[in-house]
Amino acid sequence: YQGEWRNNRPHGTGHYQRMNGDDYTGQFHNGRFHGEGVCKYGNGDTYKGNWENGLPSGQGEMRYQNGNRYLGEWKAGERHGKGQLFYRSGSYYKGNWAENEKSGKGFMQYRNGERYVGDYASNNPHGFGVQVESTGDVYRGTFSRGARHGAGECNREGGEVKVCLFDRGNEIRDPVKLDLAKQYLAKKR
Repeated sequence: YQGEWRNNRPHGTGHYQRMNGDDYTGQFHNGRFHGEGVCKYGNGDTYKGNWENGLPSGQGEMRYQNGNRYLGEWKAGERHGKGQLFYRSGSYYKGNWAENEKSGKGFMQYRNGERYVGDYASNNPHGFGVQVESTGDVYRGTFSRGARHGAGECNREGGEVKVCLFDRGNEIRDPVKLDLAKQYLAKKR
């Protein structure tokens, strides 16, 4: 460690290198990373932003060694709050996070042109959302654990809107069940 000390602990501005290759430059408080700082981790990741009690907290940016980049809010070392994750593939997610997972409202744009906007839980579309496929086909309805599930509205690019029904990603074409789905959606409007 090189930098300021107080009560035999790093306190103020300094530079710290760990045996595992982590290299931190920034502010310290009572021996911990605290305030603004940059840490280049031994695994190749780099975090630049706010720290609290030795962990990323508040606003910050993580550049992952795999080429992905997260920009947004952190809490106790995890993505938490509003943030954006840019994938090296060209896809990106913008929305809410909880305990390192996509959670709440969010928008995902895939490299192939597919888009999803709506509710997320445990990193997957879950709840109500709108999915636009790369072909232009649209599904507006409910999702469960990443799959279309329940009653919704489907339309082909430029085509008419029709009621559709899914069970864990599998489309149900039974006319009786589709009529029930139409009645259900009509009551919700």
